[in-house]
Amino acid sequence: MNVIGISDDGDRVISAADFTVRVWDVGMDKRKGVNDAYSRAVVTCAEVSEDGRWLVYGSNDGWVFLRDMKSGGMVGRVAQDN
Repeated sequence: MNVIGISDDGDRVISAADFTVRVWDVGMDKRKGVNDAYSRAVVTCAEVSEDGRWLVYGSNDGWVFLRDMKSGGMVGRVAQDN
């Protein structure tokens, strides 16, 4: 496990291990979704926005990803200069 966190409202737990980010729905005690990091690099950080709408996470190859928490869809990604 590389990253673990909880949303501000306490409804979701975010975990990251290796190449994926998982979002767990606490009230339903089940995994809400699995987000592939779109790279073969290790996910090193993850955070949910205060309003619970967005999930942002980054990997050790310099990529940052933004997902819509409701749909699970990828909104965008950007490479950071190292």
